[in-house]
Amino acid sequence: TPLFRSIARNSFTIPSPPGEPEVLAVGKEHVVIQWLKPETDGGSEISTYLVDKREKKSVRWTRVNKDYTIYDTRFKVTGLMEGSEYQFRVSAVNAAGNSEPSDSSQYVLCKEPTYTPGPPSAPRVVDTTKHSISLAWTKPMYDGGADIIGYVLEMQEEGTEQWYRPHTTATLRNSEFTVTSLKTSQKYRFRVAAVNANGTSEYSESSVVIEPVERIEIPDLELSDDLKKTVTVRAGGSLRLMVSVSGRPAPIITWSKKGLDLASRAFIDTTDSYTLLIIEKVNRYDAGKYTIEAENQSGKKSATIQVKVFDTPGPCAAVKIKEVFRDSVTITWDIPVIDGGDRKS
Repeated sequence: TPLFRSIARNSFTIPSPPGEPEVLAVGKEHVVIQWLKPETDGGSEISTYLVDKREKKSVRWTRVNKDYTIYDTRFKVTGLMEGSEYQFRVSAVNAAGNSEPSDSSQYVLCKEPTYTPGPPSAPRVVDTTKHSISLAWTKPMYDGGADIIGYVLEMQEEGTEQWYRPHTTATLRNSEFTVTSLKTSQKYRFRVAAVNANGTSEYSESSVVIEPVERIEIPDLELSDDLKKTVTVRAGGSLRLMVSVSGRPAPIITWSKKGLDLASRAFIDTTDSYTLLIIEKVNRYDAGKYTIEAENQSGKKSATIQVKVFDTPGPCAAVKIKEVFRDSVTITWDIPVIDGGDRKS
């Protein structure tokens, strides 16, 4: 009888090693792994599995489940460190003992899981002209755990089914874009998707129907603080007056000064955003009030700039003999119209 019990007790062996663990999911502090059962259980039912982990910078294996049993072939390893790399191995246990460890898994980096981003907001109109539409949108509330690296914009002509990209680059870096070369009589819809390292999001809701039309804005002139005060310049110097201009369509700009032909006396440069008046080698006659006027089909705006030139005064006017004596004469005169930019001494 003792001989029979000895033979029965040794009729099974340790299991063969389980399959190499595969990583199913990764978080910043956990990893989910899965493995195949051993090809043979050694004649005894598998009672538990032993999971070991090893950091890449370490040579030691550490037992993960010291105090509890693992019945399944899938396991969530917790308590890991974000930014560290780990590999795993598994041993099977039966009544005869522990199997040899499985092959080690590939190293896996613990980090926040990443997916494709959520969709951005629907594109909204920022500006339009007769042949262009400027759009902007808000980035997705969810970036998928990875940085947004760009956007894909699509447009659709009203009355058609086809969507197509109006940009030649693969993605747009910023959350704004101006679509050009549009037909004045056509209306358009737009939608946008976000892109991260994992792929492209679903498209946003489409915009409202937008028509490229020229917007109308009343002209405006913006004077810098220096121009709101009296501008002073010495005779022989240069006078530079720059004024910011706005208005749609671009307003017509007119400079004027009483008693001075600015068309021949000054250099005037005007763009859609500013107007600049320059007079070289100024003299006493360049002093006075300069008027700038901006006008388009929606209205008119004007502003004045006072200029003082430091120079010798102009001639006195209306010199008259008031009284004549044997050895003296009393005369009178009017104060010069041009005072040279300073009070008379």
